[in-house]
Amino acid sequence: MVIGEEAWFNVTLHSNDTVDPDEYSPKHGFVLFLWSFGENNARPMPTWDHEVSHTFSRAGDFKVSVQAVTEIGVTKGYLTVSVHG
Repeated sequence: MVIGEEAWFNVTLHSNDTVDPDEYSPKHGFVLFLWSFGENNARPMPTWDHEVSHTFSRAGDFKVSVQAVTEIGVTKGYLTVSVHG
């Protein structure tokens, strides 16, 4: 990734339901996503959307993380991205 360019991130949730193990769907309830991009200790960005964009303002390695919050629990994931000048 390059400083100042928009980067897109998305997450896919899957159900552990043994009867219907397909991709997570609205029948499982609402999902609130809390996205963090590892820059400037900013607060997590809450959204109902599983896809977001972010523009990094400086070079470095950043831990991008997301929490998916539902009525039955929370799951987390992250990746490290390298941003170049």
